[in-house]
Amino acid sequence: MHDPAFDPFQQTQEINCHWECWNFNQQEGCTDWEWVCTDYNPYDATTDYRGNVTSVTTYPDATSTSGAITHATTYDIAGNAMTTQVDCCQVKSFTYSGAGTGGNHDYAYPISVTSGGGSTTLTTSVTYDFNTGLVGTTTDENSQVTTYYYASDSLRPVMIQYANGVKTSYYYSDGLIADVGGHYHYFVNTSQWLDSTHYHDGYHFYDGRGAVAQTFDNYAYESEFNVVYAGHRIRCDGSSLSGQQSLLLWRLWLAGY
Repeated sequence: MHDPAFDPFQQTQEINCHWECWNFNQQEGCTDWEWVCTDYNPYDATTDYRGNVTSVTTYPDATSTSGAITHATTYDIAGNAMTTQVDCCQVKSFTYSGAGTGGNHDYAYPISVTSGGGSTTLTTSVTYDFNTGLVGTTTDENSQVTTYYYASDSLRPVMIQYANGVKTSYYYSDGLIADVGGHYHYFVNTSQWLDSTHYHDGYHFYDGRGAVAQTFDNYAYESEFNVVYAGHRIRCDGSSLSGQQSLLLWRLWLAGY
């Protein structure tokens, strides 16, 4: 836990509270009792310095200090960059989850980045599943949303849905299958859908160490497959990997082609 003296988001507290007489006379005694407290904030402003780089100055000419360019960066209590001056768009501002609300995920994830300043800004944003840390959606500068889906058991990505209707789906075969040479592999199938009937299909086969052993890729989705086996490229006629075409490529793979 952070020392509150180092936390600029500490709330002001009331301490040393007591009753105090504000009006006293000899005959009636105290006629006005007030509950008085002293405001106290545990944050100590002298602890602002945390060792983070706050500015970088570059010089176009090593022999002169003229024309120097300085880029400054500010940070929050957790050391996250809040604003940074950049060449592309003057300044970038970062917003983090929780933003000082005291939640379990305070400052854990950057949820938006705003580029530019004044009335001309562009913002990208991200949502997360705070139980897993996985990205749920991303929104680009044109408010186009990309959605990410994951397997509930392994948390591996199963589909990415883009704003234009295109999607990428993933299928995993974790069982090891021996080829003709007695080498065992598992595979990952990636399908890039272009519309409801056309897609680019790719199969990547891995050995027990996780190294890529072979790939099947259909870049043209209606003309041919490119099969890479042991560093050699083979072209096969066929349409998208499905049905008999999939079986054909399996047979080629198992036969060692």
